[in-house]
Amino acid sequence: MRATSSLTALFFLVFMFQSEALSKESVPEWLVGYWHYTFDDGSTTDAIEFRKNGEYVDYSKDCIPVGTGRFELKNGSIYIIRTRSGIDKISSPMVPTGDHKHLVVVLKNNGKRASFWRSQVCVRNKG
Repeated sequence: MRATSSLTALFFLVFMFQSEALSKESVPEWLVGYWHYTFDDGSTTDAIEFRKNGEYVDYSKDCIPVGTGRFELKNGSIYIIRTRSGIDKISSPMVPTGDHKHLVVVLKNNGKRASFWRSQVCVRNKG
């Protein structure tokens, strides 16, 4: 019985390690980097950086880091997970366009659409 329990525990640990490694490798290259929030008039505000390890960084309009967290991919959409007071808050899904140059999200609170465009660097907002 003890051998069976040890074997089950070992299998569970190996599975967890493989799942974690798989999720980190499953972040597509086109997603890694900076994405800028865009209004309908084309102006931008803040930015977000997606990293290969499943973490993200929020940046202010001046490209100053203001927050971090993690994200997950599910059914082709990206979900930002922010933890506040020990509770995970999951964003509305960010859906990539077919050419992977934009991420589109419909905001939960007001139903409006927001768009993020891909950039190689964080671009400071001049306005």
